[in-house]
Amino acid sequence: MKNSNSQQNPNLDSEQQESKPTLLLVDDEESILASLKRLLRRKYKILSTTDGIEALSILQENANNIDVIIVDQRMPKMNGIDFLKQVKSKNPEIVRVVLSAYLDIETVTEAVNQGFIYKFIVKPWDEKILLDSIAEACEYRKLCNHNRELTKKLQQKNKLLSDANDLLQKGLDDNNHKLLINSKMIGLFHEILELLPFPILGIDPVNMIAATNQAAENLFGNHSLLLGSNALLVLPQEISHHLVNNCYCNVDYDYEKSEDFEWNNYKVVVRKLGFTDLQGKLLVFIEK
Repeated sequence: MKNSNSQQNPNLDSEQQESKPTLLLVDDEESILASLKRLLRRKYKILSTTDGIEALSILQENANNIDVIIVDQRMPKMNGIDFLKQVKSKNPEIVRVVLSAYLDIETVTEAVNQGFIYKFIVKPWDEKILLDSIAEACEYRKLCNHNRELTKKLQQKNKLLSDANDLLQKGLDDNNHKLLINSKMIGLFHEILELLPFPILGIDPVNMIAATNQAAENLFGNHSLLLGSNALLVLPQEISHHLVNNCYCNVDYDYEKSEDFEWNNYKVVVRKLGFTDLQGKLLVFIEK
């Protein structure tokens, strides 16, 4: 028997807002679906069905909108893990959760290890654990979407850089054209620097911050603008002290002998930059 809210063209609850994550609930017991809807409808858009075969049709029609699927393990025609295997093959970006009263450790462990399911929740569920698990699954989907967009942008920038390098390899002699290409490459490198997820600072020989990215601005956000500021004045005292007591900008300084240092939850990698007539240092903050 199918749930009344799970026709071929299921309607989202009209009270739900477009910004809310969308869940697809699949359970052959209508009472379970009703309980889940009461618990989840305030925070999520809900699609539901009591039939695994129909769930595949719902998925096909709404794949781009569904964030998390929660499915019962033991259902007629198709069990939960077999259903999620098909989901993974067609829509791997959707986060997959199994909800079941029957705990088959070997089956669940194999499914988790092979990436078919993200999480297993036991019936009868603890309300807090269920809500926290679904919230975590939605955040994981959001993070995956962000990383996918970031990867797409980086690929686009890399393609532009590759095209620019191809032009340079052809040995074009037109100085104006070369200047244009170089300008584009500099702009692209700045954009890539902004896309990097870890803070980066470039500091010149007189401790002025000559290069930065958005991650660094966010990390040291107490100041309106890092670029052009004196690093010793705007950076935390521990970092400034380390810079003052290590002569990274000396001509004879061997950066291979430098020691990276720890600051808060970061490993700070310091490297020498430039040539003998123009020295500087690069700070990269890698979160531990």
